Amino acid sequence: MSYRVGVDIGGTFTDFCAFNDETNDIHTLKVLSSPDAPGAEVIAGPGELETRYGVTAPQVVYFTHGT
Repeated sequence: MSYRVGVDIGGTFTDFCAFNDETNDIHTLKVLSSPDAPGAEVIAGPGELETRYGVTAPQVVYFTHGT
């Protein structure tokens, strides 16, 4: 299984979207942004995607980031 993951960092939340290339399923996730530790939410999000939806790092074939 392969996923494309997009991340958008916002002031309050960082949004994640994981798209399954094989099934066309989409999983979304909001992680609280941390202005005092920029980037921490980008590190925390993939672990939460794995916990909630079973999306593991080796399955991610494309990762994009926006602000």
